[in-house]
Amino acid sequence: MKKTIIAIYGRENEGKSETIKNVHKSLLYKFPNAKKIPENQKIDYSEDINTCISINDFIIGFESQGDPKSRMINENTLNNLAEKNCDIIICASRSKGETVHKVNEIANEFNYNVLWISSFFSRQLNTEFLNKKASENIIEIIKGLMLNQL
Repeated sequence: MKKTIIAIYGRENEGKSETIKNVHKSLLYKFPNAKKIPENQKIDYSEDINTCISINDFIIGFESQGDPKSRMINENTLNNLAEKNCDIIICASRSKGETVHKVNEIANEFNYNVLWISSFFSRQLNTEFLNKKASENIIEIIKGLMLNQL
C-alpha cells in the first residue's frame, strides 16, 4: 500500500473536523479489532482530535485541526503522525495557504500520496447528515487503500 494523506479541505466552519471525527468513530465501530493508540486513550469528540488507530497492520492517523496557526502548524502534528509511520493520515486543511503547504511538505518529506477531498457543505441543508455521508465516502476510500485497490 502506498502511504496516503487524505486532506479534507474547505473554508472555516464547513464540517471538516466533524467529518474527521465521524471517520474515527465509525472505524472503531465498523472494525471491532481496531485499537486506539495508545489503547487507553480517552477521545473527547466535542474537541478536535489528534490520534491514531490500528486496524490489522494498518495505522491511521487523525488531525482534525487544520486552521492557520493551529497545532497542525504550531506543534507540527502532521509531521508527528508521519514519524509514527501512519499508513494513512486524515487531516483537515484550508483550501489555500499554510495548511495546504504543510500537507504538501509532509507528503514530499515522507513520501505520501495526497488525496484532496472537499468537505460536503451547504448553508441550507442538514450539516450533520452531510458530514456523515462525507465520512462514509472516506471510509470507502480507506478500505480501497487497505485492499490495494487505489
